[in-house]
Amino acid sequence: MKSIIDFPEALSRAMVDFSAEETDTGLTVIGMFIFSPDSEVFIGHFPGEPILPAVVQLTLVRLLTSRALGKGVLPAGVSRIKFSQVVKPDEPLQLIVKLTRQAISWSAAFNLNHQAKAVASGTIKFDEV
Repeated sequence: MKSIIDFPEALSRAMVDFSAEETDTGLTVIGMFIFSPDSEVFIGHFPGEPILPAVVQLTLVRLLTSRALGKGVLPAGVSRIKFSQVVKPDEPLQLIVKLTRQAISWSAAFNLNHQAKAVASGTIKFDEV
């Protein structure tokens, strides 16, 4: 079975909107995503009852952070990650990431929502590459 790292195009194809705005404390980034039922991210997760893997949800935070900063980032730590509900194919998702500079890294507090209901939330620390 392939790893999610093999699917950067699938993540980018699922993004239907992107915006970034500077704030007093950093950046607020918003992305809208829709994963079609035939997206590679659902391979093996789970046959007959596809749901969006948690690792894909966290990778979306990395994708938006990297795009907003205009450079690559690597996760350096996570805290308070919570997955509240499953995501099925064709469900529109809104990801809001609040980026704050912290010395040599970035803190990415995120909320992933479907129809104004929390799907996942937490904070990921990213180092620039």
